[in-house]
Amino acid sequence: MLPATKCLLDLYKKDKNQEQKWELKNSYIRAIRHYGSQADAEALLPAFLEAAEQREELIEPLMIYGDVSTAQTLVENCFQGEHLRDGVPEDILHCLGYLGYTPVQQILWEYAKSGDYWLSKAACMGLINLPCVGLEREIEEQIKKCYGKSLFPEFIPALAIKTNNDSLLEEIFQLGQTMASTDCNGGIILGVALSGKKSFDLFKKIIWNPHWEAYSGSTGSDFYLYIGTQYLNISCVELYLEMKARQEGGTTAQSQQWHDFLVIEALLNLQIARPHMGLRFISEIDESYSQLYTDFFTWSDPNHDDSIIGLAKKILGDSELRVSSLYEIKKQLALRMEQEIEKQQF
Repeated sequence: MLPATKCLLDLYKKDKNQEQKWELKNSYIRAIRHYGSQADAEALLPAFLEAAEQREELIEPLMIYGDVSTAQTLVENCFQGEHLRDGVPEDILHCLGYLGYTPVQQILWEYAKSGDYWLSKAACMGLINLPCVGLEREIEEQIKKCYGKSLFPEFIPALAIKTNNDSLLEEIFQLGQTMASTDCNGGIILGVALSGKKSFDLFKKIIWNPHWEAYSGSTGSDFYLYIGTQYLNISCVELYLEMKARQEGGTTAQSQQWHDFLVIEALLNLQIARPHMGLRFISEIDESYSQLYTDFFTWSDPNHDDSIIGLAKKILGDSELRVSSLYEIKKQLALRMEQEIEKQQF
């Protein structure tokens, strides 16, 4: 068991009201996520069950380091029949799917179809991790019910890959391209990406088309865009070089130029944070912090700033908002690079 896990458990024991210590708590959680093991999940499970409603943050390490036994214990304690007990966080549905616990597949599907946004989202994310054998036709029917609407159960289209119907790929893309609100396209972005190599060209259109607003953190679309880039092995620097060539060509409209920088900034921020993606079959692209810093922020000529900051100044002018945002990213990336290099010494 990690020292961070022991400290977190001690914090729960000493302070029953941890709302004022959420930063400290989350720092322990991040350490456990990066360096934990099954032993940490075993130690944290009783603490979660003791006060599930107040300790939702423990679901992530339970998800990452738990096993079938963890899933069984969660089902026994968090459900009354086929329904979540009052106060149990909905992300338990995602956790059970991530742990590969197929006995709850039908329960997750019923929640996925529910009208509750958070329950449906958690259930859909859980189902993506499960085989969904026997649900193919029902999933396809529910996806098609989204067509022609601007708002719908947002993450149902993310299950398109479970239907074995390749025609749905183009159909959900067109839904996002035409009718779907940008407040409701996260599941489409994810669904297109998860279709694999055959979706590569469509996914690139999503990245660069301003209509999708795929950079948006307020709608959460940026997170699903990030997952898609990781799954399709599209690196940050690859997209940056693509953008740079287009911007320096001088034929890009100003609105497109602005949009492209927002996309790169969003993906860089997520690459720095490296949030847990919640899909067991996806691994992070191996882009070290030092390499990212070199690719984006170093100058090849000491007399000419050809970094992304220099490009932003050249293309957008001295836009205080974009340039200051890039300087903040540079600062965060430098800190992560320093920590990365320190860890390499041991």
